[in-house]
Amino acid sequence: HCVFDHSGKFLYVINEMGNTIYSYAYDDKQGVLTEIQIISTIPQNYHEHTTTSAIKVHPNGNFLYGSNRGHDSLATYKINHENGLLELVAIQSTLGRVPRDFDFTPDGKFLVVANQESNNLIVFRVDGDTGLFYEVSRVNDVFTGTCVKIYEMD
Repeated sequence: HCVFDHSGKFLYVINEMGNTIYSYAYDDKQGVLTEIQIISTIPQNYHEHTTTSAIKVHPNGNFLYGSNRGHDSLATYKINHENGLLELVAIQSTLGRVPRDFDFTPDGKFLVVANQESNNLIVFRVDGDTGLFYEVSRVNDVFTGTCVKIYEMD
């Protein structure tokens, strides 16, 4: 999976088997990507089997999130808008097993994570200044959730 930052100048690609995010500068005139960074999605001391899944930019454009299946967490990074580099903010538990997908409410205040193997959805409140998130609700008995997409309704 991959996602551009809000400016369209930087592309972020999550590497499922390598537990990393590749950052690229994008030259839209030439259509060329230039690698600028590779950063881990898991703690250095974690050696169990884990793979990544989804990658999303927070609606405010300041943070990038990537999910870890096995470590059962979301890695949060601050995006440097000048050079596209990522700085690790935190790696937080998704409070379930195998976070397959997640999405933000359009205002960025909430994050919903589908934990596939624990059959639940966890709703988190997101601090837009720090990128950190905190549980506010959960829905159990969501059989093997694999995708989360939140739409704003008129």
